[in-house]
Amino acid sequence: MDVPALVESLVTSVHGSPNPSLMSLSLRILSSRYGNAHEMEHRANDMLGVTQKILRHLKESSIGYDSKLAVQRFESLNQDFITHAMLHRKAALLTLLLRLSLDTDTTTLYVPPLPVTAIGHPTIKTDPTSSPQHPHPPRSPHADPSMPQQPSISTTWHDKHMQQDTYRAAVRTHDTGAAMDIPENVLLQEVLYAFQGIDSKYTFFNPSTDRFEVARHVGVSLPMRDLIRKLTEVGWLFNRVQQFLGRSMDGGVVTQSFHHALKAELSDFYRLLAVLSAQVDVDAAKFPLPDAMPELTLKRLIVWTQDPLDRLRVMAALVDSVDGLTGGALASGIYMYMEHGDPFVRQFIQTILNQVATPVLTMIQQWTLEGLLQDPYEEFFVACDASVGDDMLWSQKYSLRWAMLPQFIPRDVAHTIFVMGKSINFIRTCCGDSEWVLDTQLHATNLTFDHWTEFQQWIAAAANETNNYVTKILLGKYQLLEHCRALKQYLLLGQGDFIQYLMDLLQPELSKRATQIYRHNLMSVLETALNASNAKFESNDILSRLDVKLHQATSGEEGWDVFALHYKLQAPLNTVIPDAAMAEYLQMFSFLFKVKRVEYSLSTCWGRDMNLVHLISVRLFIYIYIL
Repeated sequence: MDVPALVESLVTSVHGSPNPSLMSLSLRILSSRYGNAHEMEHRANDMLGVTQKILRHLKESSIGYDSKLAVQRFESLNQDFITHAMLHRKAALLTLLLRLSLDTDTTTLYVPPLPVTAIGHPTIKTDPTSSPQHPHPPRSPHADPSMPQQPSISTTWHDKHMQQDTYRAAVRTHDTGAAMDIPENVLLQEVLYAFQGIDSKYTFFNPSTDRFEVARHVGVSLPMRDLIRKLTEVGWLFNRVQQFLGRSMDGGVVTQSFHHALKAELSDFYRLLAVLSAQVDVDAAKFPLPDAMPELTLKRLIVWTQDPLDRLRVMAALVDSVDGLTGGALASGIYMYMEHGDPFVRQFIQTILNQVATPVLTMIQQWTLEGLLQDPYEEFFVACDASVGDDMLWSQKYSLRWAMLPQFIPRDVAHTIFVMGKSINFIRTCCGDSEWVLDTQLHATNLTFDHWTEFQQWIAAAANETNNYVTKILLGKYQLLEHCRALKQYLLLGQGDFIQYLMDLLQPELSKRATQIYRHNLMSVLETALNASNAKFESNDILSRLDVKLHQATSGEEGWDVFALHYKLQAPLNTVIPDAAMAEYLQMFSFLFKVKRVEYSLSTCWGRDMNLVHLISVRLFIYIYIL
């Protein structure tokens, strides 16, 4: 059976034309011994046989070291290897190591590949009169002529290399350029260009398939094309990251930090590309011969790019997940990957997060230490309304922007940070105490995500100190509780004798029309009522804050309808009790004062009736007595 002719016919029918590259590959596959699975498994389990082959290889090879020391070293390591409980299929592992040591080409460990002529490699027809090549190797005189001759398993290392050289020479002689039309060093350079997202002569990015491909007209084998396609995933991922970095960085300081972190990772990738490119140039200058073995090959390039590939995959996933996000939301998008089960991914994410979280932590530090809010891009989770005055500082000037809260900051901690910054601003702005500083010191100066646990503990201690100081200054220096009691006594009518005197003295004035009442007259009545009651024993600070307020009068209203007592509050008390709260106090006073007026009127009527009854009774008694 003419195997080469059949292979050539098959290749021609499939490919459409004779292809020397596919012919060579097909014949090499047919000559391979990898298909003998039973024999390979049997040999892989032969621990003693593999050990003896390794010892023989160490004794016979001359690679620049003492063979005796190498044998002793191997025997020592082999004893530990055999007794290792966590390793299984030890013979198979030793077989793999021996194969890697013996051969980096296409040969096998136990049976070297048959020479191409063993299955009848097609010869190039140059002259019909020339003598044909022998399609079969010479047989052993003792071999069965009906069976194909197999090489001896005991072939020495020298014989194996001789057979490899014979094989390569036969391929070059009978099928020049059959392996590939493009040299591997050229393909390596093409792949390195693809790593940078650059189209080259033979390799380009195909938008329809969304990947890099080798041009169809180039004579590159399918396995090699698949290998290049796997390698150029690095370039595809690199393009994804570069497209993200090419956009504007006006999104804020957190976005800029993320860009900087990605560029720092890409700088390591650029250094690797420079090393690989230099190695390709060295191989091209050092090994110009076609049978030379370069240091860098496409298969070895897979190993070189494994770590950059993993990093680029993570970076591409990050830029997809945080696309369009800014500030704390961007930090949350990155922090989600901290839950990843791969330790490499977690460590890589933490490295990125250390840089991304730094602006957020710096803003927290400024907010909690100095009450500063420098957030021009609105990236922080605390927002400030500059149009609101200081009297509404506590209730309306600052608010929480929950969408910008990073996920690594719990909500209760965020609220603590929020209140702490408001307290600092209250002390500095409303109380006028700009010299007060926290005694709790923050040891870390340049905050990163690694310092978050320590920073969180500092926040708890500093918030406790700040709250204690605010409470102390309000209750001590500004006597907040005394003013609250005054509101109860005078605006909520808690001081009974004062209210009674006030109603009696105001009766003549408030019975007039509202348009005929003057504020200075009412202030005089108020001072008289204060001096006539126990209110005169109050502090001057509280008495001076009592004032008369007249509502807007309408036609037909009396003084009773527009009169109200007012309690004046200044900073910082008007921040704690804002104008909105005082307006509610005025409403309650007006209602209670009207109820008190009804009570006063009923009491007056009852008193008059009682006097009239008494007068009638006395006069009736006198009249009866006279009669």
